[in-house]
Amino acid sequence: MVNYKHIVWDWNGTLLDDTWLCLDIMNKQRVRIGKLPLTLLEYRRTFDFPVKNFYEQIGFDFAQESYESVAQNFITEYTKRRFECDLHFGVAALLAKYRDYGFSQSILSAYAQDVLKEMTNHFGIDQFFSHIVGLDNHYASGKLEEGKQLMQQLDIPANQIVLIGDTTHDHEVAQSLGIDCLLVSQGHQDPSKLQKREVPVVPTLSETMLYTFDR
Repeated sequence: MVNYKHIVWDWNGTLLDDTWLCLDIMNKQRVRIGKLPLTLLEYRRTFDFPVKNFYEQIGFDFAQESYESVAQNFITEYTKRRFECDLHFGVAALLAKYRDYGFSQSILSAYAQDVLKEMTNHFGIDQFFSHIVGLDNHYASGKLEEGKQLMQQLDIPANQIVLIGDTTHDHEVAQSLGIDCLLVSQGHQDPSKLQKREVPVVPTLSETMLYTFDR
């Protein structure tokens, strides 16, 4: 029987619809090093954490240029264009519905903390979260340690918390934290990649409600 009290949301790809922007910026970098652009399908089937490994998998040679340099180029362009993105359809209404049903909610992201807070404020959804947790840098190395700190701050039994994300890394983080996971397949990873994990995978955010109430 599911009896969740708290939802930990991932940000990029889960609440924020930014896959298209990341692909566009990544492809400009690939063209710069003489590689063909990735299709959306190729990107979603390949994308993974840590991001440095993903870059290497799609052809970046960090013996020729540093990962930090490539990552900084990406970050600079993404930051410049970040407000071209919007939330996925129905996000604000969904967060309000969860709040009205008595759920508390937080964000746990591999995105930089300062920009994360700026963007949730921009979209007017910061009011829904008891905690907004990101990294203290821009290199998207993962978010496990931040997740452990969040769990201590929440002080809620692990079996009453579910993490909702769009990547296998979200599942790995949830496993390490000892909490359940629900994956949404409209973000950065293809359903075929997500479905290899033994957790529910839904195509849209609205369908998360099928798994987060007592049943």
